[in-house]
Amino acid sequence: MIKIFNKMKYPLEFIFSLLFIIGMYKFITVKSYEGYWSRKILIYLIFTGIVTLGILIYNCIKDKDKIENIFLNFAIPIGLMYAIFMMPTYTPDAGAHIWKAYELSEGIFITKINDEGESLTTVPKALTSYGESVLTKYSVLNESKNDELVADYNTTVDVNTPAKGYFSLFYVIYAIAFLISRTLSLNMIIGLFLARILNYILVLVLGYISIKKIPFGKILLAVYLMIPMMLQQATAISVDSLMNAIIIFFISYILSLMFNNENLKKKEIIILLVLSAFIGLSKVTYIPLLGLGLILLIRKKDLSLKKKILFSVLAVIVCLGSMFALSRATSGFTNNKSIEAYLEEAGVNSQEQINGIIRNPVHYLKVLYNNFKINGTYYLYSCIGEYMGWLTIMSPIQYVYLYIAVLFAAIFVENNSEVLNKKEKIWTFMLALLMDLLIVTGLYIEWSKVNDLIVLGVQGRYFLPVTILMLLCLCQKENYIKIKNPNIVMLVCSSLVNLLFIKQIILFFI
Repeated sequence: MIKIFNKMKYPLEFIFSLLFIIGMYKFITVKSYEGYWSRKILIYLIFTGIVTLGILIYNCIKDKDKIENIFLNFAIPIGLMYAIFMMPTYTPDAGAHIWKAYELSEGIFITKINDEGESLTTVPKALTSYGESVLTKYSVLNESKNDELVADYNTTVDVNTPAKGYFSLFYVIYAIAFLISRTLSLNMIIGLFLARILNYILVLVLGYISIKKIPFGKILLAVYLMIPMMLQQATAISVDSLMNAIIIFFISYILSLMFNNENLKKKEIIILLVLSAFIGLSKVTYIPLLGLGLILLIRKKDLSLKKKILFSVLAVIVCLGSMFALSRATSGFTNNKSIEAYLEEAGVNSQEQINGIIRNPVHYLKVLYNNFKINGTYYLYSCIGEYMGWLTIMSPIQYVYLYIAVLFAAIFVENNSEVLNKKEKIWTFMLALLMDLLIVTGLYIEWSKVNDLIVLGVQGRYFLPVTILMLLCLCQKENYIKIKNPNIVMLVCSSLVNLLFIKQIILFFI
């Protein structure tokens, strides 16, 4: 019996955590909108809460030395709180990603375009009627179950989706959830929650493997994966959810191979090439991640110079080839008319902006300096989660400081047997810095007025997939602060701070 429980303890924790959190939602909304504490719900909460807490404590005792297990133990309930308490359409660009995912659920892998270059897709009307401007209160969410429209998959409208150019595979779990909800004629909003929860399971699995694989900075990575903004995106219907998880897995996998003294196996090479393709299919700004492979190849003494060059070239070809293939498939798309009108009025001209950077690079260096001087703290704070949802759910800056403190403490409480050497740290830090600059440059080209001194459109969450590289460069070997049960202590601290952010989310939607 104990053996069966040990095999099922995390799935059971997931199920009971979900039941408990749904009960919490019901308990809070009944008190807020009906004015009384429900005794039945309270009894239900006590039962599910005791079971969930019991499993959580058991897992902490049983797996206290396995940081990847401790991560799962805390990331399950905390992440599910974000999935339930954050409105399903209130994360950045949720509407566009929902439409893209629903389109895939109908077997359409590439968004169709008309003669004007508009990327039109057909979705149920409810997926446009219940957008971020409507689902702003839990009361609206509760009342939606009485709206016949949310279970009507036949009343459809055409929408011009901004998510047209993203690789469809990033939406596959959402699409499966929509297929299930459509087949069973479920309330469409229930379908949105199902999509988020199913995708979060995949993100948890990738996070677990990433922590297990990475040879150092395991506690740091576990705490990093529980950054409030990271969890918001991990539980949202967004391309960021799976993209962030895959990029962090790519980093962990390469680092694990660097410190593995065994020869590179064919299976490992194939996995690296597949991951390289995913990098190319995500965003062009992440392509410098392939530079981590150079450290790997330098360390691998078993490979001849010829094989190292061959592998490097092949990885670049696979990455760039997948990027160009996706670009070719979506080359006919144009911005919708409202975006084009905005860009024209704002004086945005991508080609002129590129020419300006090439002609006067000194001016662009001034732009970068000025931008980070003005917006640097905003990028940092919003990366942690000061501005949640559609950047309107404000959390006190003290909460942000608390999580930054936990994040940096995680660097120095771990006894790392291996770390990057000085040259590798410099190279890795420069790669991360290059990707940060590419992110800012891309938005300067696409969204900022020609020759403007500030960059528009940059959000802190854009830096989440690569900032971990900079933090890993701070990890030291055998120079750490000794504390008892650091795995549990750091994840408890991370979870407690997350609860403060979740409280702000609940207060916003009540």
